Amino acid sequence: MLPATFSQFVSTSKITFAVVASLDKGTVETVGDRKDLPSDDIVNQYFGDAETIGALNRSLEGQLMPRMISQGEVSCIVCKPSPDTIIGLLYTDDRNVVEKYRWSKKLNTELLKIWED
Repeated sequence: MLPATFSQFVSTSKITFAVVASLDKGTVETVGDRKDLPSDDIVNQYFGDAETIGALNRSLEGQLMPRMISQGEVSCIVCKPSPDTIIGLLYTDDRNVVEKYRWSKKLNTELLKIWED
């Protein structure tokens, strides 16, 4: 179950589509419409099923968070607000790499607060 303020966070942050995977429950919840993305390849590749989510989780071990993934016009900020939760925040924009990095850090900090409440 998503925190009550998560949908508002997604909307306020201008995230097009968000994916929340619960590793311990094996569930995936979404906010937004993936059809609004120019391409949903990132969703399929990293959040497509239990196997791809597990592979993503293993790739995050020991990594600094958040991680940024881009394919074409679509970017994804991957956050891990708890040991058993992985979130993908997908969006399109024209920020440069430094701006994307700073923004991703800000959003990650906000997500950590949301998951603490």
